[in-house]
Amino acid sequence: MRSAAIPHGAVVVGVEDARTGGAARGWAKAAATRERRPLVLARAPHPARLLAGLSYRAHLVVVGAGRHGADSALVRRSRCPVVVVPDQVSHGRGVVVGVGGVPSSRTTLEFAFHTASWLGEPLTVVHCYEEAERMSGHALASPPHSDLAEERLLVAETLAGLRAGYPEVAVRVRLERGLPEDVLGDLAHDAALVVVGGTRHRFVTDLVIGSVARSLLARVACPVAVVPRPRPEQPTSC
Repeated sequence: MRSAAIPHGAVVVGVEDARTGGAARGWAKAAATRERRPLVLARAPHPARLLAGLSYRAHLVVVGAGRHGADSALVRRSRCPVVVVPDQVSHGRGVVVGVGGVPSSRTTLEFAFHTASWLGEPLTVVHCYEEAERMSGHALASPPHSDLAEERLLVAETLAGLRAGYPEVAVRVRLERGLPEDVLGDLAHDAALVVVGGTRHRFVTDLVIGSVARSLLARVACPVAVVPRPRPEQPTSC
């Protein structure tokens, strides 16, 4: 299946065969129905490469969290958000979104607000003010005297326009001290969806966010959405 063969803006769900990916299919069908978008089923033994190609025209790619469904290569190469849905989905409430480089997390926040709106769920915005910088396998934490007033102001300024655009979404902001993968991993136990940003460049903050996505995909029982940072030639939404 070629990218040009699918409708622009479709919700694409990838499965390995007819017996797998039931939860992912259900999540994708709900998203397509609520957003009034075409739904495309992409079936392949190893769907990561196929789905990465289809993501050029897709609005959203949904996969199961099997051997190949959570392939980090798909998350890294996808041009649109990827939602990874475990076969055994926990029935939590609320959407949790992790914001790293505020206000560079705008695209991730926009996706989280939009998804919380059609899911009919409240949104928790989490900013960890002590993030790890992973370099050469070591974690270097930021100084403990982080200016929380400045952090709160940055988050508030980033959220201002989005709150106005989605008045139906109840928003809670949490500033947490700790590593993002640990904080978000704990919150994921009671969540319907966790949203994080993907990696695009080789800056330290991107390495941190990329590691957060990989960690969450491997450990949580709720769906995880990974939102890529827009490339210079692509618009802010797929």
